[in-house]
Amino acid sequence: MNKLYKNWGYLLFSNVFTTGISFFAFIFLAKKLSPDGYGAFNTLIATATLFAAFANNIVAGTVINREIVLKPTTGKHLFKKAILLRTLGFVVASISLVVYNYFTDKNEGVILASLIALLLSNVVWELCEQIAFGYFITKITTLLKIFVSVIWLVVVITVPLEYSTVTVLFVLYTAIMLIISICYWWIDKNKLLVDKNNENSGVSTKQLVRMSTPYLWMRILGAFGDQIPILLLNGYSGAAQVAYYSVGSKFVLPITLMINTGISALFPFLTKLYKEDIESYKKKIAIGFAFVLIFGATAAAFFTATSSYWLVWIMGERYLDSVEAFNYQVWFAVCLGFDLILAMVLSSSYRQKTLAIITTIDIVILLPILLLAMPYGAKGVAIAKLISALISVIYHVFVVIFALKIKLNNSMFYLSCSYFVILLSITMLTTQLWMKIGLYVIVIFVYMCFKNSPLRSIIALIKDKLKSMNRGEEH
Repeated sequence: MNKLYKNWGYLLFSNVFTTGISFFAFIFLAKKLSPDGYGAFNTLIATATLFAAFANNIVAGTVINREIVLKPTTGKHLFKKAILLRTLGFVVASISLVVYNYFTDKNEGVILASLIALLLSNVVWELCEQIAFGYFITKITTLLKIFVSVIWLVVVITVPLEYSTVTVLFVLYTAIMLIISICYWWIDKNKLLVDKNNENSGVSTKQLVRMSTPYLWMRILGAFGDQIPILLLNGYSGAAQVAYYSVGSKFVLPITLMINTGISALFPFLTKLYKEDIESYKKKIAIGFAFVLIFGATAAAFFTATSSYWLVWIMGERYLDSVEAFNYQVWFAVCLGFDLILAMVLSSSYRQKTLAIITTIDIVILLPILLLAMPYGAKGVAIAKLISALISVIYHVFVVIFALKIKLNNSMFYLSCSYFVILLSITMLTTQLWMKIGLYVIVIFVYMCFKNSPLRSIIALIKDKLKSMNRGEEH
């Protein structure tokens, strides 16, 4: 498992570094473009991401990752099959994007071409990254992410103010992303997918498509949940509200960062553990759920209590409306972390059809609430996503206990859930900063005193893993 912690460490380092750099880039970009301009920029990113959900999952990266983990010598063979299917997906997605643009935004030729190029870069990067992860290699992603984040920051800072338009900056952003994805392609093709890994996988193109179909459905639904709110918000309330919502989501990244990083590094190992030791597999999953609730709730409470001070100080008075949107989004991120672990469990145990059904139900819950909230701008969208996420998490718990047979009905899980609910309630029901902090301190102190305190268990677990990593490095 030491390799797991090293891979997680590499990804965590790259994500921390690139998030930090991207954070500064986003601040400069938002200030250069104004709320309307920054909202328009994010609408373009959302558009490309929405269509990439289809192109990327004609053959899902998760499926390629999983098959390489189980049969490493078949990587090159799988890569060739994936190229053909991804090309088909890209062509269909590009045509759909052109048709969508004609009937909605009617972006000019340069923007439309950049959208298609950004779509291509997304398709190439995602496939190459999943192949590298299948070989338990995360250094490539680490280095390339660091490089591209630094280049983008330099570009945002150095472009003169008079040329800092949505068109110019979006074209430059697309060019950087396309070049870096081509670099990833070259590295995978020449360093990982060598002849010794060209053994026939025994998996036909038809089988790859069939295994990917649930992921295709889920990713499209996921894109609807993530990107459609931005596109609808732009249509209902204007680009400025998109900017307020997007600024809030950028500040949520510190919480989602560690969760997503851990899941990316952990997935290949869980797939293997599911085959080798099912009881150990279930125990690690149960700990993962408790960790997300405890760590996420603590971080969310701190950030929301102080957001009206530091967010406005960083972004300026023009983005004051982002504060409320952020306060709801950060708690949504904690719920999302719980759902991401559930998705990883279902994927690593070959239950992608169950995952597809769950994702469908989640979107069915979200869309009506979202449509009702659209006229209320960024704050309304953030509240809608939090409410739908809380409803989804409740029934997801029953899925984990009864469908997956993972024992969550223990004191640690109950205490973790109550800890989350209490901190969320304090956040939403109190307005005075001193009162919030005082209540947070009391709750944390009380929970530290419990015999089976999840707080103490999580702290002890982190210390143990850090010691294990240090011992591994010494040897």
